Amino acid sequence: MNAPFVVSSQLFVKADCELGEGPFWFDGRLWWVDIELGVLHSVDGGGRNPTRDVLGQKLGAAAPIDTNRFVVALEKDVAVYDRTSSALRVLASHDTNAHGARFNDGKCDPRGRFLAGTLSNSSTESECSLYSYEPDRGLRTICDGVILSNGLSWDQAGTTLYYIDSMRREVAAFAYDLETGSLRDQRVVVEVPAELGVPDGMTIDAEGNLWIAHWGGYAVGCWCPRTGACFQKIDLPCAQPTSCCFGGPDFRRLFITTARMGLSPEQLAAQPLAGAVFFCDLETHGFPPHRFQETLIQS
Repeated sequence: MNAPFVVSSQLFVKADCELGEGPFWFDGRLWWVDIELGVLHSVDGGGRNPTRDVLGQKLGAAAPIDTNRFVVALEKDVAVYDRTSSALRVLASHDTNAHGARFNDGKCDPRGRFLAGTLSNSSTESECSLYSYEPDRGLRTICDGVILSNGLSWDQAGTTLYYIDSMRREVAAFAYDLETGSLRDQRVVVEVPAELGVPDGMTIDAEGNLWIAHWGGYAVGCWCPRTGACFQKIDLPCAQPTSCCFGGPDFRRLFITTARMGLSPEQLAAQPLAGAVFFCDLETHGFPPHRFQETLIQS
């Protein structure tokens, strides 16, 4: 395999997040969560005018509904958060909290369903799941036997779902049925070697390539799901990149979230920007996030 082309990142916001995650570009702003502190952050395109919404519990992911409302994955609940009133309206809850499981990464599919998976801090066994929530059908399991649910991305047609179960160090591809939100025909398209870190959050570009945050690897890698090869890498000054998204006016800027969680005082001294948000301007482009639909869009 040829060595990937390497480029550098730049600091966007010095955020000091414990576990920054789940970025998305919406309404002219970059949004992301700090899972551990339960905070929904946003800044404008210049990294200014920050907002900080504290939800009072761990916040695995958020996705937009409209200007002031977001669907969120809390520890065990899918809920709607209204920024104007700070109100949370629970829509559904997962039933695996006996294992200490909490929701982690989540995104909406092209029809507006909200998908989010779980992880368990108390186990490395395959006892977590990937869930799908839609208003008429509630919360249902669409993939079980998961260890640590993480990144999600759909191809441009919406008929292939790429999915990361981090502890397996691979990206799976599923045939995705937009009408039913069901999965079939699982196959592995990317395998991430241990020396590159653990695959975490990801996004997809207009060429269908996957940009994957390498936790522990000081980098985001661009992987081709057709060949399984990594052909570009964005270096970072901190070990724990968590996820990435395209944004900006033309969706050619890749924003990258990172984490400070678990780093020793010595490691933090060597990585003073851990927990910040970085960016890299690219030749390719990505897409806006799918919004959550309170009434599901039918074809």
